[in-house]
Amino acid sequence: MEADTSNAPEPSEAGPDTSRTSTVSETLNLPGYLLDPDLLRQIDGVASETASTARGVQTESSYSLKAEGRDQLNFKSLDSLLKHLDGDPKNIRSIQVGHATPQQAAVQVEFRSQGDVRLFAFGGAADFRFNVGRLREAIAGAEQEYSWIVKRLAFQKRTKALATVLVVLLSGALLMALAYYANARTVGVNIDPSLIPRGNEPFKRVADALKSNDTNEKLNALLVAQLRGFANVRDVLAVVKAIIFSLLVALAVAILVLAASRVLEGLYPKAFFLFGHNVREFQRLQTRRQVWAVAVVIGFLVNVAAGIVVAFTTK
Repeated sequence: MEADTSNAPEPSEAGPDTSRTSTVSETLNLPGYLLDPDLLRQIDGVASETASTARGVQTESSYSLKAEGRDQLNFKSLDSLLKHLDGDPKNIRSIQVGHATPQQAAVQVEFRSQGDVRLFAFGGAADFRFNVGRLREAIAGAEQEYSWIVKRLAFQKRTKALATVLVVLLSGALLMALAYYANARTVGVNIDPSLIPRGNEPFKRVADALKSNDTNEKLNALLVAQLRGFANVRDVLAVVKAIIFSLLVALAVAILVLAASRVLEGLYPKAFFLFGHNVREFQRLQTRRQVWAVAVVIGFLVNVAAGIVVAFTTK
């Protein structure tokens, strides 16, 4: 959780029990959370209780809605906010509910489309901390249970960023390997492998030539030394082929991860506001998730079957 105090009401220095006032400012990360009218009513009720300091003391309530490309809309009651959401739930950026007892306590809860919920509260009542805990639990009820692969690919920006960087780096390395392969085929030569010295063989032949009076042996020792470190182009090409194959596999995996990340981002939004016609959209989204899940399973089974067939036919 990260602290956040922007656009939040501050506790007044006036009023009773200011020395006992507690302040809570948090950002709860709940990627993929789902907010519906029932949960919003529950959270609003707990927030109202948290801001209340005594029986008979009236709290002030505020509700606001931000949508992409539109000005902030303010509402006097939760019912009026829900009525608006039921008719126009498009492109919601944030939904905020707030309750305050002037100079004594206040609570603000903001649901954001980025997949987090901001909570700010202050108060001096004896049960303030307890009610804040209840409020956290109510907010946590919006969190959905997803598999680790969905959380990793759909909600974590680092995974997508890493896959993008790998695609760029691997593509560059693959181009260089292909260029080297083409150049080696053009300028490379093959000679008798028995003529290529190994290890310290050139030094031994030089030592023997120094002890010998045979001119040919001395000349051969000098010539063999020139072949030190030489490799036949067919051996070089075999190594480069293996490198190119490895790069292709790694690049395919990185592209697959990047593609899967983009698909899952569409199937699993960071926040879903289940109001009005969004209910129908959510049902379509669930159907698409099932279709993609079946497609992945079928693709996996086909690949396994193909691998088994190839293994048997190549024996």
